[in-house]
Amino acid sequence: MTETTGTIIKLLSGLTSPKACVKYLTVACFLVVSWKYLYVVINSTNIPKEQISIIILLIGVGTGSIVGHFIGFIGELGWKKYASLKEEKEIEEKKRIKKEDEKKQKIQHNEELIENFKIALSHLQWDQIEALRELTLKNKNLDLSRSEYAALAKNGYIQKIINVASSIFLVQINPLIGDIVAEQWKEEISENIEAFYHVQTIYAEPLLELMKLENREENSGDTIPFVCQPRVNSNCKCTSNKQQAGLGIFFKKSLVGNMGIKSRTY
Repeated sequence: MTETTGTIIKLLSGLTSPKACVKYLTVACFLVVSWKYLYVVINSTNIPKEQISIIILLIGVGTGSIVGHFIGFIGELGWKKYASLKEEKEIEEKKRIKKEDEKKQKIQHNEELIENFKIALSHLQWDQIEALRELTLKNKNLDLSRSEYAALAKNGYIQKIINVASSIFLVQINPLIGDIVAEQWKEEISENIEAFYHVQTIYAEPLLELMKLENREENSGDTIPFVCQPRVNSNCKCTSNKQQAGLGIFFKKSLVGNMGIKSRTY
């Protein structure tokens, strides 16, 4: 094995990383530059020729090593920065995708809740419907140990705010169904009022006038100047009073304000 071959093998064995490769390249480049441009300058200084070669070799190797190390450092720094930015971008992308998926799932869940509620509304018990309607006006306390109210909470129709005592909670209606309940209530009131006028026909207005507080006096002895049907509908009842001569007239609470009267409600 020649000396040149041994040198090449040693150099190749040192190529253990990209940084080493960069350093070797810069050393080679600076050796070429040194021999080409520095030899003439150093030779003019009357330094022995055998030492000129050593000086040029040291300058080329030293400068090439420093520059190679600097280039490797900058490259490594840049690569780490690139890898860090790439990782951050991937993390942000995963977060964005997760957030979008959660948003889609929430929208889907809300849509399903609204659709299920529309189907369930006509099948709810009266206590449940009344509670939901009252909650469209203001938050209230409900005893969630009662199965009908517990079902409303379980299905997401009402939301707990604070535990007041034991199984009693201050609750609010789910905002997703609040408008549906209010609109259905409004439509029902309108339909019931329309039904009242339809059933009573010519007696509707006189009956409402009679019900106004300013037109009623206790023990007045006045008689109703028309026939009141024994049963008007589920929202207005006329019943005979067995203890006193006359009739008792009752309206549902929700109809009173819409009819412009103040009366006893049931």
